Amino acid sequence: MVGRLCRKAGVPFVLDACQSVGQLPLDVAELKCDILVGTGRKFLRGPRGTASVYLDSHVLEKVVPTPNDRRPLFAAIQDEPPSARLPESREASIAARLGLGRAAEYALELGIEDIRGRLQTLADGMRLHLADIRGVELYGRGKQASGIVTFSVREKMAVQVKEHLAVDGINLSTVPLPPLKPDAVLQETPATPSTAVRASVHCYNTEAEIDRLASALRRLVSRVN
Repeated sequence: MVGRLCRKAGVPFVLDACQSVGQLPLDVAELKCDILVGTGRKFLRGPRGTASVYLDSHVLEKVVPTPNDRRPLFAAIQDEPPSARLPESREASIAARLGLGRAAEYALELGIEDIRGRLQTLADGMRLHLADIRGVELYGRGKQASGIVTFSVREKMAVQVKEHLAVDGINLSTVPLPPLKPDAVLQETPATPSTAVRASVHCYNTEAEIDRLASALRRLVSRVN
């Protein structure tokens, strides 16, 4: 819908798909996006420091990069049609690029639809577990949930939860929570957290690992209470 409205209004539609590439099927024709950007290190499980960008043909024709090194980009600029190598620069990690390509191939071999189904099953199971733990609050319960589960633990700051579970070999991250009011500045305390805990699953995770996470959280909550 956003893509159709942008096309109709003549507004370029740039889509940040960093959390979607490797997790969800993406059809740029259906999305009607002019530019789509994805990172390698997240659900695609490619090397850190790699990314990909899709440019629609009508956008590619208008791109005139400013070279910041000695690579002869002007040859690519004058290609008919313009070359997809147009945005590249000379200095790059060839090993990382090869790793990104292999990660994309591997995801396609597994099947993006199968990956999405597996992620959905695991994430739904995790949400059910966490919703059953008193003292754990879940965030972001939308119509189409992803493989990213965000939550907080009462009377515990997110970094404390992350460090506690790391002892059990459970890797989590922390993310900022949006303020309840615009322009609000929230001083983080255990009672008023400004960050939350993020648990991301992938197709290689197991139900047993979800059970371990839930058990570790129950032990943490019991200590708080």
